[in-house]
Amino acid sequence: MIPKDEANLELAIDKLNRVIRGLGEKNSNLEQRVATLYRIFFVTFGLLVISLSFLVIILSQQMPQIAQAIATMNGYFATVYNEMYVHFGHVSKLMLRMRGTVNNMEQNMLMMPIMGEQMAEMGDDTERMQRDVGYMNSTITTLDHQIGALNANVWDMSMRFRNVNSSVMHIRQDVNQFERPLPWPPSN
Repeated sequence: MIPKDEANLELAIDKLNRVIRGLGEKNSNLEQRVATLYRIFFVTFGLLVISLSFLVIILSQQMPQIAQAIATMNGYFATVYNEMYVHFGHVSKLMLRMRGTVNNMEQNMLMMPIMGEQMAEMGDDTERMQRDVGYMNSTITTLDHQIGALNANVWDMSMRFRNVNSSVMHIRQDVNQFERPLPWPPSN
């Protein structure tokens, strides 16, 4: 081989060795970056799992209160519905009775020859109507009281839901704390 060719060959081999070393250093740097990214990913994933677990725990503690509030409200609605149904039934019966009384009064008016007796019957019918109207008034007053109690119960539920909303807002703030990005590159 010619010395000049040998020198060129050695120069080429030297360049090839430098290129291989440079590639090895780049590969090493790339491996370090990938390892750092894996660590950051797993730490972030761990924080996310912890924050979601925290959220599930808080929500599971609030669920019995929410269920109890809804059950209480359903109970109040059922009670008011039943009582209103009964009261409306009484009012309906009283209205039918009043209709019968008015019909009796009409028939009594048609029979004018026996006016004295009919006037007495009309007086009785009127008294009965007054009693029925008085009973209707007391039924309506009872309904007003029950509606007032229902309003108080709805207000109580509103306060409970406001407390639940406050708890959820605290959870959201905690989750926002966990969501903040980590400084990059991490300081060693």
